[in-house]
Amino acid sequence: MKRNLYCGLLTICSILIVMGTISGCAQIPKKVEFDSSAKTRIKRIALLQIVPSQQISIRNKSNTGVILGFGFIPTLIEEGVIAEKSKKYVEMMKSKKITFVPELVAALQRELRQNGYDVDYLQNQRPKLIDKTTVDYSNIQTESDGILNVYYGPIGYLSPEFKESYAPWVVLGVRLIDARTKDTLYFKNFNVSQVADRITNENIDAIFPDEKYLYQSFDEIIDKFDETIEGVLSSQEKIAVRIAQQLNRN
Repeated sequence: MKRNLYCGLLTICSILIVMGTISGCAQIPKKVEFDSSAKTRIKRIALLQIVPSQQISIRNKSNTGVILGFGFIPTLIEEGVIAEKSKKYVEMMKSKKITFVPELVAALQRELRQNGYDVDYLQNQRPKLIDKTTVDYSNIQTESDGILNVYYGPIGYLSPEFKESYAPWVVLGVRLIDARTKDTLYFKNFNVSQVADRITNENIDAIFPDEKYLYQSFDEIIDKFDETIEGVLSSQEKIAVRIAQQLNRN
């Protein structure tokens, strides 16, 4: 399956920004704020199928060198550590059939409905990725006024620079288009991390996770696995609430 548009950009830029190595990333697509004039014609939204993240990651601040390329051997070692930790976490998720998608769909539907929209989940429909920069929505069959495309970037737990603990890390891209004209009405990149205040790129909507979900080590993350899942779910729910607030038509 082809990855969602901007998935790679979300991955690299989000890691760089959250790890504190840069304050922004020029390649993050520009945000599009929801124009209040669209409220009169967008009353029903079709939420497209959400694909589980292919980038479940457990990272800490020592991995900064991996991103910036501080030497071949250190990079191989650190990548191995990241891969080993992430693999173990993913295996535990698979054993319990956890994808985070059903909860995200439910949160988006609930929040959007509370903010004045009728919402349909088109769980079998996705846009076509024509090339690295173009998404084609012409194949989407719906009677809704708007089409909402939500896609995951990296998610998991991260301990960035200036922090001693791991905290939930969730990156999502969201685009709302006019179902008739296919014009983009709203586009945002969301990044939940414990250094949200250090993310200065204006095209990223940064949100702090709940401080309840902080862990001092990878071992603690594994020991409290079920609780860490709650932390990710809580974080993506914060994004769902923010999306609905920004699209509010009440």
